[in-house]
Amino acid sequence: MTATERVHLSYRPDYDVSRVRGFSDCVFAVAITLVVLSFVVPERGITNDELRGFLVHEWPRYLSYLGAFVVIGSTWMLHHRLFEVIVRVDGRALWINLALLSLVVLVPFPMQLLGRYHQLPSAYVAFNLTALVLGLFGSLLVRYTTHRHRLIPADLDERWVRTYRWQAAVLPLGFAVATIGSVFGMPGAAVGWVVLGIGWFMVRRRFGVVRVEPETPGLTRAGEEEEPLRRAEQIELEARHAGRVIPFAAAYLESGRLERLLGFSDNLYAFAITVLVLHLQPPQGAIESNDDLNRFLAEMLHPDLIGYFTGFAVVGLLWHFHHRQFLIVEREDGLLRAGNLVHLMFVAVMPFATLVLSSYDSYPAATITFALAAGAASASLAALLWYVTTGHRLVSVEIPTRELRERRLLALIPPAVFVLSVPVALVAPTQAQLLWLGALAGLGVYRRHAAGRVG
Repeated sequence: MTATERVHLSYRPDYDVSRVRGFSDCVFAVAITLVVLSFVVPERGITNDELRGFLVHEWPRYLSYLGAFVVIGSTWMLHHRLFEVIVRVDGRALWINLALLSLVVLVPFPMQLLGRYHQLPSAYVAFNLTALVLGLFGSLLVRYTTHRHRLIPADLDERWVRTYRWQAAVLPLGFAVATIGSVFGMPGAAVGWVVLGIGWFMVRRRFGVVRVEPETPGLTRAGEEEEPLRRAEQIELEARHAGRVIPFAAAYLESGRLERLLGFSDNLYAFAITVLVLHLQPPQGAIESNDDLNRFLAEMLHPDLIGYFTGFAVVGLLWHFHHRQFLIVEREDGLLRAGNLVHLMFVAVMPFATLVLSSYDSYPAATITFALAAGAASASLAALLWYVTTGHRLVSVEIPTRELRERRLLALIPPAVFVLSVPVALVAPTQAQLLWLGALAGLGVYRRHAAGRVG
């Protein structure tokens, strides 16, 4: 072997950070969507009261879904913030990240055990033990990448590194307590979750919060000449967290910081809207003639296909509203990330709600289930818009206040329609479903009219 060949073989290039980040976000989004696939719908042929009783009786599955979402969501939040500052990825970091993702995908399995056998302590042990190992790998990834600034900027504030290491250590600590307490069932496991919440609060209070220093000070509200808006927000934040604010230069952040949040959201929307079609299955029995197949297709047209297109329309409109809202968002913060995760949690439930509606479209319980899921998703999206636009918090100061106020009011229409359809569904489920489509179509016409008027 020549010297040139030896040099070539010893060359180990770093991995593409953006590709590792994008791949990780896809895995997180798929894992969240897989969690909902464990929800079951009873076979057709039961009454409305039986359907309502079945859905209420399934509360352990819904509670376990919430727990699984907290585990996956909090891990994604840590992963998101870590990859804000990572400048390169080596082979060890790549394999630690892959091990982390393998545990993220594994979370739906112990969640199903917990939802089905919530009365058995072993189910709590399996779930919290999985979360514990996941937290350990998350903490290991943070430790490895930040040790002696191995994969992060050399001049990054050491206080940020210390704070982030402690934040990553809270997850395994809380789930270690939950795993030990799980031996005693739900009450013991709940202690670990309480420790998790207290740990987050103590780290925030002891080590401070990270604030991003804007790169372009001097932006002001329309009509103002003196005090810059962002500087005023900094002063308010410093007063609220006196002595506990860690400045974090925006130069450390990549230009695609907000794009990652949007990419992760688009991934989950895409998976949720694709899962809608999984309940459309070919006939299970014997089809002996063309008439049998025609009869099957006619029976499937209503309610299966109509339910599918209804769910697709609602999820598609939610994505459309999400897309339009974030067109005016210029930057992100921790509350926006957390609020967006809550919104995506409700979006991930939409395939299950659509399956219930498709199976029992004439039952009030099915219509109400769909209305509550869609209402929660649209209400959380409206809350995001109110948060980012109030006081021009995360949007451009050049957008007129009147326009932002109109956007906030329009965002309240979809959740109001779904909530108002609940009492209608108690007596007339079909009319409640027509109310959704009519109101959303009217909203689209109004938005086009308003856009033309502004133009």
